Amino acid sequence: MTTWDTTSQTEAEVYVLRASFAQQRMWILDQLAPGNPFYNMPNAVRLTGKLDAALLTDTINEVIYRHETLRTSFEMQEDGLKQIVRAELFIDIPLTDLQHLPEAERFEKAMELARDEEFKRPFDLSQAPFIRARLLRLADHDHVLLITLHHIISDGWSMGVFFTELSAIYDAFAKDQPVPLPELSIQYADFAEWQHDYLSGQVLEDQLGYWKNRLSGSIPVLQLPADKPRPALQSHNGRTYNHFLSPEVTQKLQAFNQQERATMFMTLLAAYQVLLSRWTGQEDIWVGTPIAGRNVKGIEQLIGFFVNTLVMRSDLSGNPTFRELLRTVQTNALDAFAHQDLPFEKLVEELSPDRNRSHSPLFQVMFALQNTPREVVHLQDLTMSPVRYDNGTSKFDISFNCVERPEGLLCAIEYCSDLFEEATIVRMAEHFENLVTALIDNPEQKVFELPMLTKAEQEQMRLLNGELSAPADDCLHRKFEAQAARTPDNVAVEYAGETLTYRELNARANQLARHLQALGVGPESLVTMCVERSLDLVIAQLGIQKAGGAYVPVDPGNPAERTAFILQDTSAAVMVTTSDLAQGLPAHSAQLVCLDTDRERLASYGEENVESGVAPDNLVYLIYTSGSTGTPKAVAVEHRHVLSTLLATQKEYGFNEDDVVPWIASAAFDIAVFELMSPLLAGGRAVIMSRDHILNMESLLRDLQRVTVMHCVPSLMRRIVDGAKLVLQHGVRYDKLRLLFSGGDTVPPQLLHDLNDTFQSADVHVLYGPTEASILATAHHFKRGAGGEDRNWIGQRYQNAQLYVCDAYGQQVPLGVPGELHIGGRGVARGYFGRDELTGEKFITVDGQRRYKSGDLVRYLPDGSLEFLGRIDGQVKIRGFRVELGEIETVLAQHPAVKQAVLAVFEHQGDKNLAAYLVPEPGQTAEETALRDYLKEKLPEYMVPAAIVIMDALPLNQNGKIDRKALPAPDAVLTAATTPYVEPRTPLEEQIAKIFADLLGVEQVGAEDNFFDRGGHSLLATMAVSRVKDAFKVEFTLADLFETATVAGIAAKVEAKQGTATGGASAIKRVDRSQLRGGR
Repeated sequence: MTTWDTTSQTEAEVYVLRASFAQQRMWILDQLAPGNPFYNMPNAVRLTGKLDAALLTDTINEVIYRHETLRTSFEMQEDGLKQIVRAELFIDIPLTDLQHLPEAERFEKAMELARDEEFKRPFDLSQAPFIRARLLRLADHDHVLLITLHHIISDGWSMGVFFTELSAIYDAFAKDQPVPLPELSIQYADFAEWQHDYLSGQVLEDQLGYWKNRLSGSIPVLQLPADKPRPALQSHNGRTYNHFLSPEVTQKLQAFNQQERATMFMTLLAAYQVLLSRWTGQEDIWVGTPIAGRNVKGIEQLIGFFVNTLVMRSDLSGNPTFRELLRTVQTNALDAFAHQDLPFEKLVEELSPDRNRSHSPLFQVMFALQNTPREVVHLQDLTMSPVRYDNGTSKFDISFNCVERPEGLLCAIEYCSDLFEEATIVRMAEHFENLVTALIDNPEQKVFELPMLTKAEQEQMRLLNGELSAPADDCLHRKFEAQAARTPDNVAVEYAGETLTYRELNARANQLARHLQALGVGPESLVTMCVERSLDLVIAQLGIQKAGGAYVPVDPGNPAERTAFILQDTSAAVMVTTSDLAQGLPAHSAQLVCLDTDRERLASYGEENVESGVAPDNLVYLIYTSGSTGTPKAVAVEHRHVLSTLLATQKEYGFNEDDVVPWIASAAFDIAVFELMSPLLAGGRAVIMSRDHILNMESLLRDLQRVTVMHCVPSLMRRIVDGAKLVLQHGVRYDKLRLLFSGGDTVPPQLLHDLNDTFQSADVHVLYGPTEASILATAHHFKRGAGGEDRNWIGQRYQNAQLYVCDAYGQQVPLGVPGELHIGGRGVARGYFGRDELTGEKFITVDGQRRYKSGDLVRYLPDGSLEFLGRIDGQVKIRGFRVELGEIETVLAQHPAVKQAVLAVFEHQGDKNLAAYLVPEPGQTAEETALRDYLKEKLPEYMVPAAIVIMDALPLNQNGKIDRKALPAPDAVLTAATTPYVEPRTPLEEQIAKIFADLLGVEQVGAEDNFFDRGGHSLLATMAVSRVKDAFKVEFTLADLFETATVAGIAAKVEAKQGTATGGASAIKRVDRSQLRGGR
C-alpha cells in the first residue's frame, strides 16, 4: 500500500544541493535568533469520526516520501548553504489522551498544549525532519491533529498541498487502494538549482533594475505609535485579533471593485496604506505582501518555500483622492507582479538597508488577502475541519491578513505584543472599517479627509477639552495693583539683600509710568527694555504696562547684531535701560530712560495708580523667538492672553502670601512672567536671581532652603538635584519647598524620579507651552510612587486652553496616534509682529476658534495626558532654549567660505547638541575656529553648534532635497577621520583578517576594520561565521559577529571561547539522485 520503506540504513543516504535564496535568508534569521519558534508553521485540524491512527501515520509518512523538502536539513559549507536531502525518512505520531479531563475542558486544553508546547518547540535546522505531528484525543471519535512545519521547507500554499494530499491518501488507504496521486516529476531542490541559473545575466539585471528604481531614495522605517518601547532585538511575541467587516460592507466593496475595475486585494491594500499613513503621519508607505511564487510550470503541487515577498510602495503626499491613490496602487501592483521573480533576499542584499535588529528590513508591516480558506473535508468515516487559533507569534510589527468568508471579510490582525496592547489594535481595526466604509461612499474624497474616528472617540476628544475658563477681562498690571492694595506691606521683590514692598514697588512703577506717558507712551506703544536682573527690571516691566505700553525685553547678553535687529524691527520710540548698558547699545533712534541716572526725575512723579486707557485686548509684551528665515520673530501677546494663563495657574497651584519664588529665567523668555508674576498676584515674594547667583551652586542651594515654589529648565534642575543630594547628607532641609516645576525643554523621566526622591515635601510638575499660547498650555503632575512607563509627559490642559492633535491636513488623529498639537483657548496670542503671512500660516481659525499650530509632535495617552514626541519642523530645544535650525543655517550660509550649510541635532551623554554640516565654496577653506568666532558674533552662545563637519557635498534624497537622515553622526565622522589602518597584532588577528579579506575580495583588512563597513552583508556574514568556527573549532554564532564585527573584537571573542569548541561535522556522501527517485 505504501511506497516508502522503513528498513534501517547503516549509513544515511543523502545528496547535497544548493539552498534557494529564500532558504538562505531564513537560515540567516534562524542563526541570528537560534531556538526561536516564530518561523514555525503550525496547523490544527479537528478530526471527527472513526480515526485509524496507524493509517494516519502511514499517510503522513507517504506525504513525506513524496516531497524531498520534508526530508531536508541544512548545512553551511565552504561555497554556501546547502540542502542535505535524505533518501527516506519517517516519523511517529505521539498520542496524548485528554479523556481524563471533564469534557467541557478538553478542547481548551488541547489548544493550550498546541499553543504553549507543540507550536513553540523550535527546530534545529541541521537535523531533519522539519515536520512534526501530534494527535490529541478528546473522545473516541474526536481528535485534534497538530502539524508543525518550519517555514524554510514550506509556505501557506504548501500547507494546502499537504492537507489535500493527506486527505486523498488517507481516504485511499482507508479503502485499501493505492496512492491516487501522480508521482512528482520535479522536486523543490530542482527549483532551487533552476532559480540560481535563471536569476543571472540580463534577467537578474532587469529585475534588479526595476526594484532599485522603484525603491530608490531613503528607506523609511514605519513609525507606528507603539504602546511600549521597541526592544533592541526584534521581538516576535505576538497575538492575533480577529475583526469582521460585515457582509453588507463586503458586498459594497465587491460592487465598488467592479465599478472601479479593481481587485479586492488592490482596494484593501490602498485602504491599508491610508490607515498606516493616517496613523503615522508618514506619506511614503512601504508594505510587504506575500506572493505565491509559483509562476513556473510544474511546481504548483510541491511542498516548499516558494512564497516571495514584494514591497508595495505608495506615495500619499499631496493628499490624493482615494480614487487617484487606487489607480496608482493598481499600476504599481501590476508592475510588481511582473517583476516578482527577484527573491526578497537578493533585494535586501542589493539595497543594503541599515542593519538594525530591532525591526525587519525594508518594511515593518504586511498585508495579505486569502480568497480560498481551507474547507471542511469529508473522508471515509471521518471529517477534517481546520481549527483557528492564536499561535502567540508575530513576524512583523503588524500583519493584516484578510480572508473572504460567508459571514463577511475577516481581518485577522497579527501584532507584536511587545509593542502593542490589544486595545490599540482594536482601535486600528475600527478605523480600517471606517475608512473602507467612507471610501466606498465617496472615492473622490481626499485620503486625509476620509472620516476615521469612531463616534466614541469623537465624544472622548470633546470631553478631554471640556469647558473653557471665563475670559480674563482685565489687565495684568491692574491685577497686581489690586494685590498691592490687599497686602501693601508684604515684601514683593528681593534682590541681593534689597527688598521692595508691594506699596513701594507699585509706587516706583507708577512714577516710571507717568514719565513714559510724558514721552508719548500709551496703548499699543512698544517700549524696549534692556535692564540687568535687579529690582529695576521689575519696576521697568510694570511701569511700561501701567503707562499703557507693551514691553519688549532685550537680554543684555545678546550679541550686538541681535539687539540691533530688535531695535530696528520694533522701531520703538522709547527704551528703558541703565546708563552702563546704554553705552554698549548699537545705533538706534529711541529716547532713553535710564533708571539709574534718571532716578531723581522719576522720583518727582506721583506714586498713585495711573490711568492709561489700556484695555484687555491691548498688547502687554513682545517676545522674540528664533525664526526659520534666519531672523528672529516677535510674538505679540495681549493682556487678556497672559492673564488667562496666570489666573489658571493661580487656581491650579494655590499661590499665596507665604510663597517665596526665585526668578531665574531671562526676561527675554516668557516663562519669566510666570516666575515673577505668580507670587506677585498672590501677595508672595519674588526673589530675583543674578546670573552669578544661578551659576554659584553652593549659594543657590543655600537660598533654596527658604523657597516654596521653583521653576527652572531641566539642565539647571539636574545640577540642583545632584547638589541637593550631597548637602542633604549634612543636615540641610528643604521642607518649605511645596512645588517644583520644570519645562522649556524635554524633561527626562529620571530627573522627575530624582526630584521626587530628593525633595520629599514637594509636588513635581512638568510644564509645557509655547510663547504663542501665552507661556503655558499643559502640565503633568508626576506623582510620587506612580507606576507605569516613563515617557516625555506634558500632561493635560489648563482651564484656559483647549488642545487638538492633528495630522498635516488638520484632521484630528486618534488616541495614541502622533500628530501636531494645535492649541486653542484664551491664551492664543495675537500673532507675529509685522509678519502677517507667517501669522496666517501658524494661527488658524477652525469652527470660529483661533488656534496656534505649535509644530510639536505629540499624542494622547489612554488617560487623556499628552506625550511629547519631538518637533515636526527643524525647531529644537537646546538647554531649554528654542532654536530654529533654519536661522543658524542662514547665518552660516552668509559666511564667504561657506557654500551650503545644514544643521542637525545629535545626542551626547544624554544631552542634545547641534551639529553643522558645511560644504565650502570652491577654492575656500572653511576653518572651524574662524567659523565659531563668526557665529558667536551673530548668534547667542546656545545657538553655536557643538560640532562642525566639513563635507564635499550634502546627501540628497530622490527628490533632490537634503537627506538629513543620511548625514553622518559627528562622532562617526571624527572616528573615520582619525582611525588609520591598524595592522593585525597577533596570529589570531592575522587569521581572522585573512578570512575577511578572502570573503570580501579585498587585499588588506586591518585589526580595527569592521566586517560590514568593508562591504560585508548577511549572507557573507554566515560564511564568515562558518569559517571562524572551522578554523578555530569554537562555538561562534552570527549574533557574536553582529555584536562585534571588527577583527580585533572577533579575535577577543574567539580567545575567550577557546577550549569550549565543538567537533566538526561528519562527512557527507553525495548520492546520485536518479538512484533514489521513487524510493530504494
